[in-house]
Order: sequence, then C-alpha cells, then structure tokens
Amino acid sequence: MTALLPPPVPAAPLETQAWLTVLNDTLPRQVFGPEASRDVQQLATICRSLLCLPAGLALPGDTRLQRVMGALLRHPLWEDLLLTNAEWLHPALPALHLWHRHWAALPGVLRPVQRTLDAQLLTRAEWTPMHLLDLSVHLHALQADGLNLSRAALPVPADVAQTSALGTSAPTWLWCYEKVSVLNYLLRAARSGGLGVPTWSTGVTAANLIHALRGLQAPDTADREGALRAAADHALAHALSAAPSSPLLRRALQLVADTLAAWPDPQDRWLWPVVAANLGAAASQLEPLVPSGDPQDARRSL
Repeated sequence: MTALLPPPVPAAPLETQAWLTVLNDTLPRQVFGPEASRDVQQLATICRSLLCLPAGLALPGDTRLQRVMGALLRHPLWEDLLLTNAEWLHPALPALHLWHRHWAALPGVLRPVQRTLDAQLLTRAEWTPMHLLDLSVHLHALQADGLNLSRAALPVPADVAQTSALGTSAPTWLWCYEKVSVLNYLLRAARSGGLGVPTWSTGVTAANLIHALRGLQAPDTADREGALRAAADHALAHALSAAPSSPLLRRALQLVADTLAAWPDPQDRWLWPVVAANLGAAASQLEPLVPSGDPQDARRSL
C-alpha cells in the first residue's frame, strides 16, 4: 500500500506565499485526461481567485501552476472547443487573463478567442449578469495583448457591474445562504477587473464567513470537504468586500490551516489547490503593498 502524503499545511497561514506553495505542491499531476472538462473548470476557478491578488504581486514562473496552464493553452483541442461552444469562454478567459498578467505571451494563444468573437458566438449566447461581468472583465483586459472586440458588442465592465447586484442596494435574496455563491462570483469578477464594490458587501460576506467557519468546526458536519471549500470561498469573498475585517480573516486562515493539519487524503483531488488559491488571495489583503495610496504604485514579486 502506498503511504499517504502528509497534509499540505502552510508554513505561515497568514502569508500569501505559504498558500501559493500549497497550491503548487498539490495541483494534480495528471490533468486533461478522462476528467478534462472538470479539470478545466477547476483550473478556471483557481485562476479567478489568483486574479484577485493585488496588482503589484507577481506570480513566479517555472512553477507547477504555470506548466499546467501552459499545457491547457497549448492543448490541440482547445481551439476546437472554443469554436464549437461559446460557453467554453468561461474557463478559457480567466486562464488567458492570468497568463498575460504575469508571464510572457504565448504566440497565437489568443487566436481561438479572436475567432470565437469574430464568429459572433458570444453574442448568440445568453449570459447571466454575473457571467457577463466575468466575460467583460477578461475580454477587455486582453485588449492590451491584441484582442479585437469590435465585433463582440460587449459593454465595459463598469457598466455591467452597475446593472448587476453590485450596482444596487443589497437585494434581499443575498441573505439566502443557498444563493450567496452569486455574490461571491460577482465580487471575484469585479475585483479582478479593478472595480469597486458596494459597502453592504462587508456585512453580508462577514455573516457568510462566520456561518461557514461554524460549519467547518461542527463535529457532526457530514460533508467535510464541502465545508472546507465553503470556508475558503467565503474567506476570499469577505477579503474582497468593501471593508474586510482583518481579525475575522486571520481567524479563518488559521482555522483552515489547523483543519488541514488533521486532514486525511481528500476524495476530491482539486480540493487543496482550490482552497489554497482562495486563501492565498485572501491573505494578500492582509499584506498591503504600501501603507496608503494606490496599490498599483507598488511592485513586489512573490
């Protein structure tokens, strides 16, 4: 019998670099095989979280994450997927956006997206507000690398955000716990595009995070892996809110780290990488690049 690897406990739970190390150490070794569709979706989830890192933080090259993303973007079936189903833009664009933000451009890597846009597959599909904001943020960011949106008829991210739940007073449905994933998705999309978020997001996300942490600590929780994912997801959402609580975020980061220390081998091979990406981005909000002013003015490499 093969011995189980020790749990990937971060050396310093309050530091971004510690969680990025866990992310790279736990990414699946075999991807884009029989479970290719899920692999692509989970990688997109990781990319969306890492796009919320402060602009001055640079991801290092020659890592497991970079190699996995490169394998996806160079995959021979990638262009065919984009041309036959516009919904594949969702997992494609976060990966492209993250790659172009941190590493040297791959020749021709935007060609499949450009052909998808030119074929007007985007405008033929129907998108929910949260997905439209996600698309708009990534596509407009990729214009700097040569993507042409002239045939996409896509509104700018700020306009899309204004027509979503982020542009109004807190809708009552946000307090329904089954629907909070919509808010979390919107916050990721907005922050990855450098947009502001409403002040009410702080209270809603704090309540959601406290609820998730209680679920993680409950001894009778049936779905332990689901509880861990929820805690990490809500920690990032609160970190991206208008005025996150540093003590609450520190408590969440430490609690998840303590939970990992006693964690058996997970059934979901993407559990640890997704959790680590969320908490790495959350921890970055505790590490301001400058004491005050615009974080765009600072530069720091991880």
